[in-house]
Amino acid sequence: MHKNATLQPLGSIRRRRELLFIFALLLGLAYPTIGRGQTFRPNGVVPVYTSQPIAVLHSFSVASSTFNVDGVNPQNPVIVGPDGRVFGTAEFGGVDSAGVLFSVDSDGSNFRVLHIFTGGKDGSVPVSIIQLPDGTLFGTTLLGGTNGTGVVYRVNPDGTQFQVVHNFAAWIVITPLPYPYNADGVAPYGLIQGADHALYGTALEGGAFGGGVVFRLQLDATDTVQNFTVLHNFPIDGSLSSGPIGLLQGMDGALYGACRDAGANGGGDLYKLLPDGSGFTVIHNFNAPGNASNSYVNAGGANPFTYLVQDQSGTLYGTTQDGGTYGGGVLFKIQTDGSNYTLLHEFGGSEGLQPVASNPSGQLVLKGVQIYGTCLNGGSSNGGGVLYTIPTYASPSQDYLFEIHSFDLRLDPNNGGGPAGGLTLGPDGELYGTTARGGSNGTGVVFRYGSKLLALSPNSAPAGSSDLTLTLLGTGFTDFSHVLWNGQYVATKQLSPQQLQATIPASWLASPGSATVQVLDGIIGATTSPLIFLIGQPQLQVHLTSVTRDQSNNVIVQLTFVSTGGAPVSNLNLASAKLTDSSRNTVMATAGTGAIGDLPSGSSVTVSLTFPASVVSGKGLLRIAGTYTQGSFGSSFRVNIP
Repeated sequence: MHKNATLQPLGSIRRRRELLFIFALLLGLAYPTIGRGQTFRPNGVVPVYTSQPIAVLHSFSVASSTFNVDGVNPQNPVIVGPDGRVFGTAEFGGVDSAGVLFSVDSDGSNFRVLHIFTGGKDGSVPVSIIQLPDGTLFGTTLLGGTNGTGVVYRVNPDGTQFQVVHNFAAWIVITPLPYPYNADGVAPYGLIQGADHALYGTALEGGAFGGGVVFRLQLDATDTVQNFTVLHNFPIDGSLSSGPIGLLQGMDGALYGACRDAGANGGGDLYKLLPDGSGFTVIHNFNAPGNASNSYVNAGGANPFTYLVQDQSGTLYGTTQDGGTYGGGVLFKIQTDGSNYTLLHEFGGSEGLQPVASNPSGQLVLKGVQIYGTCLNGGSSNGGGVLYTIPTYASPSQDYLFEIHSFDLRLDPNNGGGPAGGLTLGPDGELYGTTARGGSNGTGVVFRYGSKLLALSPNSAPAGSSDLTLTLLGTGFTDFSHVLWNGQYVATKQLSPQQLQATIPASWLASPGSATVQVLDGIIGATTSPLIFLIGQPQLQVHLTSVTRDQSNNVIVQLTFVSTGGAPVSNLNLASAKLTDSSRNTVMATAGTGAIGDLPSGSSVTVSLTFPASVVSGKGLLRIAGTYTQGSFGSSFRVNIP
């Protein structure tokens, strides 16, 4: 299988390679096993591969070249705040084509552009961002700033008080040196906050030897930058590593990262160093990368454009974009001392009954024993990439990988293509990310994988009801969605990504009370917030809302009917309404009585009654009577007639 790459992460600003365009034509059969000993089966297993739906939170708008109002080509991980707000960057777009910082709610509402980069002193091509505990956002741009080499900035989560906190130094070119360099790095890419409250990051290029740097930004208690320190300089050539990508602070306090280029074999490496910059050690050298003539194949993977993650035992996990048996990259694990380098999966070859997937990239999510990630290319449509999961105990056998979703490079309002930034785990247990292409306008999307439960129909039933067909309304429902009734599984049918249907047995509706209804995603194990289903008898309240006169001097009385019980009020009918005025004259309503309809539990309706103009002003008495399926009602109200 050749390397069927159609996208590159933005970080490759020095090394470009012509990529082969080969589309995966394989449309396989069902492959429901996610990990050996761990099988997730859809509610009605059918022998076809099915791409599970994502929820598109925002499709970026049409762009003229790289100009639009809300951004073009987001290619980096998003962050999700504790309130569920999603923050991200688009490298291009905006009124100056220099990129934007944006936010959107987890249900897709309230999309906002928080900052439009100008390409000047505020930077250009925004990439990574983080959010500190107080809500402040810090981010980097690859270019722009005072010297055109990138900046670190901070901004409030509402977009106010944008401030550049560090400008990277200008390039210096001195012959006979074969490379340009500078004091502190060029193209900053990746930020984390360490246990000591300081920010740590990498720059892809520059530094004393031209191959990039690891740096630290010391913050005070108010998150104000106090000083900037280069912790390590990478060379640009020779057998040493260069092009550092991202950082992870391990359980032991050390910093771990990957270099996409060079290394002892030319395929990049993994390294560690201490937060003070000491103890730099290469813990693994990847093998020499393949090339077009051998379909980019090598042993063990090459070019690790990856963000490392670590499990509770201390094991590190990551990916390479290239290499492996099929040339499509690998997923690996390794110990922090460099021992036990192990391949969990080699991409680019046959995935059994699933579509081919290749070139893993971006941020991984580790949840329990499952790893979640994305591939830039492959999938069941036109090579738009995949969202996959695989257990931490996998081997390169095809038995372990499960492709959850196939992305699509075509114009599709319900999909996107090229998920270069990978995934982020939200506080709701769901997965969030971006794609650089696809969506309604081909300029990328923000997406969520997981379910949102919004409403129940019906939301109540009388005690003693027979079996009930319950419809659940929301977003992101899949073949692997299961309805939970008070925590118990209910047989579930997916009608669409917005609707599920379940049958509630009569035995669960026998006694008055309430039940919690949730949706569980069987792939990621995320459960939606509960909605309440009421079980009981109908209760009806009637409130006098207002008494006025209209332009013809008729008396207008407004009544509000409220269904407050554990079951709907059905076939509500206001049979009669009588008004006795201060002269003891009684008249019937001339309009407003009759059938009202059904009132679901918790709902209300307002009815306007009209009485003739002959009604005398002053104190009066209103009497009403009516029926509903389960009984009758009658009420009287003291009124002041204007």
